[in-house]
Amino acid sequence: MLHVAHHEIADYYRRSYAKKVIKTLPVSEMSELPEIEDSYEISQKVKSVLKKMSAISRELLQRKYIDKQHVKTIAKELQRSEKSVESLLFRARIEFRELYALEGD
Repeated sequence: MLHVAHHEIADYYRRSYAKKVIKTLPVSEMSELPEIEDSYEISQKVKSVLKKMSAISRELLQRKYIDKQHVKTIAKELQRSEKSVESLLFRARIEFRELYALEGD
Protein backbone atom coordinates (compact mmCIF):
# COMPACT_ATOMS: atom_id res chain seq x y z
CA MET A 1 0.00 0.00 0.00
CA LEU A 2 2.87 2.38 0.78
CA HIS A 3 4.27 1.91 -2.73
CA VAL A 4 0.96 3.02 -4.19
CA ALA A 5 1.12 6.14 -2.04
CA HIS A 6 4.62 6.91 -3.28
CA HIS A 7 3.57 6.55 -6.90
CA GLU A 8 0.43 8.65 -6.48
CA ILE A 9 2.30 11.47 -4.77
CA ALA A 10 5.15 11.27 -7.28
CA ASP A 11 2.66 11.46 -10.16
CA TYR A 12 0.99 14.47 -8.55
CA TYR A 13 4.26 16.39 -8.20
CA ARG A 14 5.49 15.40 -11.65
CA ARG A 15 2.24 16.65 -13.22
CA SER A 16 2.16 19.86 -11.18
CA TYR A 17 5.82 20.57 -12.00
CA ALA A 18 5.23 20.01 -15.71
CA LYS A 19 2.17 22.30 -15.70
CA LYS A 20 4.10 25.02 -13.87
CA VAL A 21 6.99 24.84 -16.35
CA ILE A 22 4.68 24.99 -19.35
CA LYS A 23 2.77 27.99 -17.96
CA THR A 24 5.90 30.01 -17.17
CA LEU A 25 7.86 29.52 -20.40
CA PRO A 26 7.17 31.52 -23.54
CA VAL A 27 6.08 29.42 -26.52
CA SER A 28 9.36 30.14 -28.34
CA GLU A 29 11.30 28.37 -25.58
CA MET A 30 9.12 25.25 -25.44
CA SER A 31 11.79 23.13 -27.13
CA GLU A 32 14.18 23.85 -24.24
CA LEU A 33 12.12 22.46 -21.32
CA PRO A 34 14.16 21.47 -18.28
CA GLU A 35 14.60 17.78 -17.72
CA ILE A 36 12.03 16.35 -15.30
CA GLU A 37 13.18 13.74 -12.78
CA ASP A 38 12.18 10.20 -13.66
CA SER A 39 9.41 8.51 -11.70
CA TYR A 40 11.81 6.21 -9.82
CA GLU A 41 13.80 9.16 -8.45
CA ILE A 42 10.60 10.94 -7.47
CA SER A 43 9.16 7.85 -5.77
CA GLN A 44 12.37 7.40 -3.78
CA LYS A 45 12.26 11.05 -2.76
CA VAL A 46 8.60 10.74 -1.73
CA LYS A 47 9.34 7.57 0.24
CA SER A 48 12.12 9.34 2.10
CA VAL A 49 9.93 12.35 2.83
CA LEU A 50 7.07 10.20 4.10
CA LYS A 51 9.43 8.43 6.50
CA LYS A 52 10.46 11.79 7.95
CA MET A 53 6.89 13.01 8.46
CA SER A 54 4.97 12.74 11.70
CA ALA A 55 2.85 9.60 11.97
CA ILE A 56 -0.47 11.47 11.97
CA SER A 57 0.47 13.54 8.91
CA ARG A 58 1.59 10.45 7.02
CA GLU A 59 -1.62 8.61 7.95
CA LEU A 60 -3.85 11.50 6.95
CA LEU A 61 -2.17 11.94 3.57
CA GLN A 62 -2.47 8.23 2.91
CA ARG A 63 -6.15 8.10 3.85
CA LYS A 64 -7.01 11.21 1.82
CA TYR A 65 -4.91 10.76 -1.32
CA ILE A 66 -4.20 7.04 -1.53
CA ASP A 67 -7.26 5.48 0.04
CA LYS A 68 -9.39 8.31 -1.45
CA GLN A 69 -11.38 8.72 1.76
CA HIS A 70 -13.53 11.79 2.33
CA VAL A 71 -12.72 14.12 5.21
CA LYS A 72 -16.03 13.18 6.82
CA THR A 73 -15.07 9.49 6.82
CA ILE A 74 -11.59 10.18 8.16
CA ALA A 75 -13.01 12.38 10.91
CA LYS A 76 -15.48 9.71 11.95
CA GLU A 77 -12.84 6.96 12.03
CA LEU A 78 -10.40 9.12 14.00
CA GLN A 79 -13.13 10.46 16.25
CA ARG A 80 -12.33 14.07 15.38
CA SER A 81 -14.32 16.92 13.92
CA GLU A 82 -14.19 17.53 10.17
CA LYS A 83 -12.63 20.96 10.79
CA SER A 84 -9.91 19.32 12.88
CA VAL A 85 -9.13 16.82 10.11
CA GLU A 86 -9.11 19.58 7.47
CA SER A 87 -6.70 21.57 9.59
CA LEU A 88 -4.45 18.56 10.14
CA LEU A 89 -4.50 17.78 6.40
CA PHE A 90 -3.54 21.37 5.63
CA ARG A 91 -0.57 21.09 8.00
CA ALA A 92 0.35 17.66 6.63
CA ARG A 93 0.49 19.05 3.07
CA ILE A 94 2.71 21.90 4.24
CA GLU A 95 4.96 19.46 6.11
CA PHE A 96 5.21 17.29 2.98
CA ARG A 97 6.02 20.26 0.72
CA GLU A 98 8.70 21.58 3.06
CA LEU A 99 10.37 18.21 3.53
CA TYR A 100 10.13 17.49 -0.20
CA ALA A 101 11.85 20.79 -1.00
CA LEU A 102 14.63 20.02 1.48
CA GLU A 103 15.08 16.50 0.11
CA GLY A 104 16.59 17.86 -3.12
CA ASP A 105 19.28 19.84 -1.31
